[in-house]
Amino acid sequence: MMPRDLVSRTSTHGSRLGLADIKEDAESGNRVVCFAVGGSQNLERVIDQAWAWAKTSFVHTSDEIHLVHVQGLVAGLVGNTGNPAALQATPLARNWIPKRILNDLDRYKAHKLVHLHHDGAIAGALCDYAERVGAEAIVIGSRDLTAYHRILLGSVSKAILSRAGCAVAVVRLGPQPTPRQTIRPRHVVIALNDDEASSSVIEAAKCCLLFDDIITLLSITTSAAERGKRRSFLTQHMIGMQKDFQKCQVKVFASAENNTSKTLVDVINGATPKISLVICGSRRSLAKQWLGLGLGSVSEFLVDHVEACGVLVVKKGM
Repeated sequence: MMPRDLVSRTSTHGSRLGLADIKEDAESGNRVVCFAVGGSQNLERVIDQAWAWAKTSFVHTSDEIHLVHVQGLVAGLVGNTGNPAALQATPLARNWIPKRILNDLDRYKAHKLVHLHHDGAIAGALCDYAERVGAEAIVIGSRDLTAYHRILLGSVSKAILSRAGCAVAVVRLGPQPTPRQTIRPRHVVIALNDDEASSSVIEAAKCCLLFDDIITLLSITTSAAERGKRRSFLTQHMIGMQKDFQKCQVKVFASAENNTSKTLVDVINGATPKISLVICGSRRSLAKQWLGLGLGSVSEFLVDHVEACGVLVVKKGM
């Protein structure tokens, strides 16, 4: 899969959030991207900041944006209660979307405001809709829940990761506002192992990358002795990417604590400049169809712990 053939430039259209401007680009692959929204004041900041991240680091003006509200999504973003009675009210979709997001939508090639009525799982409704419209990605904000609340309430983002047939970008936000961001160039991490799935993850990720992105192929080993072998493996991938992207690099770290997931998150969260996008694969429950790192454990850990950044989980066939 070839990277998106884009000519990106910074718009002068200011953001009311004080964040970077909308990413503009030339006509490209006509992606459909679904962005999940809810109607609770408690979630307004989560949605605002997820959108601010998406418009500066992921979606482009040539994309078709579907802002999707599922009745009961408020409960779902905190955790899916599975209560069909919460899915009966049908307010107009515009009432559930922050005005500052609506003001941005005219900048995109096309957009739709969709209100779904569904009597089952909220994640299922969103994933079914994304499949029906041929979406290439779903973007959803995730609150910084404690482990206790994740167990008690569940997580709609995890349910979407399990069910979606397309890439899923989960934007996890902590209690503090997202710091001011710049969009040129983006710093993108592709988290990889040395298994056969790495090639497929890179190929699937290319549709989300731009020529002038600064791309880091990042891997964590369990011992210093493995670093040389892993670096050689990833360098071969880097050489293959250099014809499509302006700057690629390889970084391999050994985990001092023998906990590769934690070390990976520490490296990403401590990076300077800040990372705009993390791309990884996942095998999760559908092992033959999912790609990535260690039966889904790494992708889930990234979603839970990467700070103020989108984590894009890719699947085969994107």
